[in-house]
Amino acid sequence: MTNDYLKYLKEQVRMGRGLGKGSGRFQGPGKKNAPCFAYETVYNKPCPQSRYGRYPGKVKEKPWGEYYVDEHLDDKWLKELNSINKIEIRSMCEGHDKDWVSYIIFRIKKEPDDDEANKIIKRLNKGITKAAYNIGNMGRRRFIVTAKLWYGQPDWEHWWDTLADHIKKNI
Repeated sequence: MTNDYLKYLKEQVRMGRGLGKGSGRFQGPGKKNAPCFAYETVYNKPCPQSRYGRYPGKVKEKPWGEYYVDEHLDDKWLKELNSINKIEIRSMCEGHDKDWVSYIIFRIKKEPDDDEANKIIKRLNKGITKAAYNIGNMGRRRFIVTAKLWYGQPDWEHWWDTLADHIKKNI
């Protein structure tokens, strides 16, 4: 029984779930978890304080390489996003409802200065797509590209279908 529990804990950490409130990478003042970063970028207002990061409902995931991703993210989209040589993907979500929207977070390998980062954000903000950046846990800029979309909405598939190309053209 103890071995089963230890195996469970190891799996939770491997899947990025941490071990309770305040655990994991997002500690300290000013740190913002990915879903809150997406919420604030889309709605241009502070994330509700009661949110801790992971969607509270049931989320189906599938293995993709050494990671687990949301089940409805198409392998084609993941391959296209992963093939953008200029970026390192840090997080993504298919989106689950109006408060837990679709997003991808990445770093640019050749760190841009503030001026260039602002130009990139301006280029990425097109149509329903919103973009922003902040300083992440490693002291580097992390960029978010998001939209007020979630799995099951009419424009959701098209947004993910064109996302890699949109990022490639604008970074």
